[in-house]
Amino acid sequence: RPSLHSAIAWGPGPSGAARLYWTGTTAGGGGVRVAIAYSDDLGASWSKLHVVRGTPAWVGGYPDITVDRDPGSPGYGLAYVAYNFPAPSGRGAGIRLLASSDFGRTWRGTDVQRADVDRNFPVSWRFGSRVRTAPDGAVFVSTYQADLRTWDAADVFDRGGSANVGRIGFAVARLTFDREARSFSA
Repeated sequence: RPSLHSAIAWGPGPSGAARLYWTGTTAGGGGVRVAIAYSDDLGASWSKLHVVRGTPAWVGGYPDITVDRDPGSPGYGLAYVAYNFPAPSGRGAGIRLLASSDFGRTWRGTDVQRADVDRNFPVSWRFGSRVRTAPDGAVFVSTYQADLRTWDAADVFDRGGSANVGRIGFAVARLTFDREARSFSA
């Protein structure tokens, strides 16, 4: 099925040549899932589609992708994908960051914490993530966040009127990925 939301990024490949990375969404498993692929021949052929199954399928995803292309960076060659998913607590949308240290063959993920919320507005509706690398090897994830009193997972785009909405803004998180331990720190 065609991608509903997609993004591309260039980065180094295993042979030192440029690799085109793609992320998007695909239907399957009861909703929409984020998927990732890469091409070493300018998009003429693609790797097998990697469908992300570490978060529930739903109507969202909205992924973004980047690759650290700075040869002087400790993160050189790391590929990252950020996307939203239904938070397991029922408190809105979570943000997941995936990292690959092997040119897109395998991926590790972590949840990006939401900005602190007022206890009267415990639900955080987050989407529109963007991910970019930094010269020191870190990665920044920005996202829109609206804090709500209540939220209906069956109608994900309904914020419930102005009395239901607290703070609205953009949050930015700085994370690092340790390629040896294959783990994140925030």
